[in-house]
Amino acid sequence: MVVLFDCPPPPPPLRKLHGGGKTDSELRTPNSEFRTKISIDTYKSKVARKAVEAGAEIINDIYALGYDGKMIEVLKDFPETKVVLMHKQGTPKTMQNSPHYHDVVNEIIEFFKERIDYCLDNCISENRIILDPGIGFGKSFEHNIEIIRNLEMFKIFGLPVLLGASRKSFIQKIYDSTPNERLIGSLACTAVAFNKNVDIVRVHDVKEHREMIETLMRMQK
Repeated sequence: MVVLFDCPPPPPPLRKLHGGGKTDSELRTPNSEFRTKISIDTYKSKVARKAVEAGAEIINDIYALGYDGKMIEVLKDFPETKVVLMHKQGTPKTMQNSPHYHDVVNEIIEFFKERIDYCLDNCISENRIILDPGIGFGKSFEHNIEIIRNLEMFKIFGLPVLLGASRKSFIQKIYDSTPNERLIGSLACTAVAFNKNVDIVRVHDVKEHREMIETLMRMQK
């Protein structure tokens, strides 16, 4: 299992970049200083292109390449870049307004199938694709729990699965907490993900999650 660090909101220059402002000299990645992979969270091709040119290796698109038609061209132009296809229902402004599913897990699987086919039809190979069921993106508390209980079902495609549940608000419905008080709930989600062979977890508290995963791995030897 790989642990990704979930960064805080970007500084003003990057927020400006996301808004379509100047881009030539505002984005720098720390690849030259640290041995790490950089992921850019964006659904805009202009931002993605600048980020990849600056050293980002993963594009995390909450619209799963469904918002900006030029995003697929960025992936074609940079064949080593991976993409996270995330599921959500609705838009960021409306997605938590009474989300509804008949079968949340199978509907996400069908969504992934369509998005994977879209990638393959556009010469984006499977080894570049990561799947994220989108905890908290157009899901109720019950939906989030159902997804976590059934994480292994998203492995049906043979592709890496990413879970981003760290500090999310559904944990507050389990025990009253602010985001900074949700470490225990976040660790519990990662423990479930580990036991269901999820490949990547996106977390805020890297040290604590890494140590827990190392402990679990040692116990299973």
